[in-house]
Amino acid sequence: MTYLDDEKFSSASHFKLNQWLVKPESDQMEDGNNIVKIESKAMDTLVYLSDHGSRPVSNEELIQNVWKNTVVSSATIRRIIKNLRRDLGDDANNPIFIKTVPKRGYQLVCDVKPNTPPQKYQNSLVASLLLVSVLVVVYLFLNNSEDKGAPLLSPQQITNLAGREITPSLSPYGSFMVFAHLSQDEKQYKLMWRSFDQLTSFAITGGENSLNPVLSPAGQHIAFLRIAGDSCQISIGIFQKTNKLIEDVISLGQCDPNKLAFIQWKDDSTLYYEKSDSANNRLGIFQFDLQNNTSNKVTYGDKDLTSVAYIASHPRQEERSYIEQKGVQYELWRQAKDSPARLIHTFNGRVRGLKYCGIVSKPTVIQSDAIWQVDSKNQLKKIDIKINNELGYLACNSNSDKLLFSSRHLNTNIVMATSELRFSNTDSQNPKVEYLNRTVNNNHWPMFANTTNKVAYLSDQAGKMHVFEYANGEVSPLYHNESLNMKAYPVLWSPDDSNLLLMHAEGLSVFYFFDKHLQAVTDITDNAITMTYDANGNGIYYISANDRALYYADLATSKQQKIAYLNARDIAVHPTTNEIYFTKAEEHGLWHYNPEDSSERLIVPEIKNYSIFNVFDNGIYFNHRIEHPAGVYFYNFETKKTIETLPKIDGEYGYQFSVSHDQSQIVFTVYDNYQSDIFLIPSI
Repeated sequence: MTYLDDEKFSSASHFKLNQWLVKPESDQMEDGNNIVKIESKAMDTLVYLSDHGSRPVSNEELIQNVWKNTVVSSATIRRIIKNLRRDLGDDANNPIFIKTVPKRGYQLVCDVKPNTPPQKYQNSLVASLLLVSVLVVVYLFLNNSEDKGAPLLSPQQITNLAGREITPSLSPYGSFMVFAHLSQDEKQYKLMWRSFDQLTSFAITGGENSLNPVLSPAGQHIAFLRIAGDSCQISIGIFQKTNKLIEDVISLGQCDPNKLAFIQWKDDSTLYYEKSDSANNRLGIFQFDLQNNTSNKVTYGDKDLTSVAYIASHPRQEERSYIEQKGVQYELWRQAKDSPARLIHTFNGRVRGLKYCGIVSKPTVIQSDAIWQVDSKNQLKKIDIKINNELGYLACNSNSDKLLFSSRHLNTNIVMATSELRFSNTDSQNPKVEYLNRTVNNNHWPMFANTTNKVAYLSDQAGKMHVFEYANGEVSPLYHNESLNMKAYPVLWSPDDSNLLLMHAEGLSVFYFFDKHLQAVTDITDNAITMTYDANGNGIYYISANDRALYYADLATSKQQKIAYLNARDIAVHPTTNEIYFTKAEEHGLWHYNPEDSSERLIVPEIKNYSIFNVFDNGIYFNHRIEHPAGVYFYNFETKKTIETLPKIDGEYGYQFSVSHDQSQIVFTVYDNYQSDIFLIPSI
């Protein structure tokens, strides 16, 4: 293996890590298709690891040599290493770039090669580079380059109202914005108007009970979602800027009140919007023509895509881009007129928006932690945002270089409550409701054990994921490291409570043992959407991200087999019979699958396909998420009736819930403090 120590490396030199060309002087890495901008300390850390690749480097050594003894914590270094792994496409559990050496630090495990030319060429190369640099400067001075102006890395906060400000929409020439606001004392969002040269926001008449406003390219029309209770309508109205008024509103149809439906203008007279296709009951992208009041499904050449999440059109060229969701991955496609669509990039992790932004109109993608742009050569470049909270709700247009987004901060905690099923059989006057462990951190996915009332849960502490156990009023950590090197999903106990099963955020299944080791369940090459133990704990049932079929992985033999195609979204196993209960991807209801005869039937129609559910011998607990107060219900197998099971806690939905083995208690997450403000990047 080659290390830079062997080549007398200088930190100003370029070097290669496998396919990546690393450029320390510009804090960039390139792999031929992508250019990734990383923060300076991350580059300094990567250079230092490359300089000393033959051995592990401790936190103390990094602090002394990279931070020059500036006071930083080990958490800062863990964050830097995590970000480097993300940008390199590395996996902490199976590293090909950076390996964690327990109690010793971090070590580079890939080949590191200098990218400098032979000495005999260097003098002429320097002269050539100087000449090229002069020519480039002259060219940029005399011409308007498509890539002129570096993105500003410090967004300006422009709203700070009490409550939440989300879904901004930029006016045609960037002089004002329209956004949705939910104040602390109201139940519904309303639309607001704000000029960038004023400090005051004004309510828009006709924008009550509405969110997700989208101004048309000329600013004459506005599309938005009008939500009242369980009703959601995709609406279009004429926008009167002077009077801050929406009038002559028409409805394009219904939308899901629990999901922010996609709406985006193609041009002044055509709106893209998301709705269910009546032909196959699947969500698709449609376009509405204002001039003749017609609606048609958007087609993509000879491809019949039913998983398009976002679509955007270039304002001046006959070109469009779209995001197709495939399991836990999101694919960015770009298509010019009369040309086949071209795959630009595959994102691991949820994409939250796609638009053409700026005067040069580049496809721009927003994720929860990054904003990306695609240039004319289809190179993906990251806009490095200096903000700690979750990003969302991208807004921009082609007449202004301004870019808007909401910075979302959400605190969650876990509440333990007495089940009303048990409460109804006692003499108590009020069921008990209390916080399990209230902190300023975000606690997620509580899960009762199968034989006791102890609870395992995940805690996200400043971006670091921990696993904790709650028993007899005490909280203690379960994982031997301070945090997991991944974002995990539900904690599931094995039937005998000896092991825990976690889901990787990107769909990779992992297995957690009580002897403090984290390892893969089996050699599963397919990503999983969801998984659960079988009734005996001998294997894992999981839903494939590729085909949404049901598979079984035997833990003893590490073999997998396809059981049935269910087009499933979530699954649970009966605790004694091994029968499968599942929700479907595009159809509401809870379904039953019998492995003995391969039969499939609908059993609880009122369960939504996004519901979480727990299966017991006598029935199924499930979550509505749209019903007040709490939203956890019980379907009795014997009586075929559904009853509410949580005490009436105003405003809580009982999301991410779990029921104790004796069905006497329920734990669930609550939203303690959800705040969001709108930020502005003046020039992109």
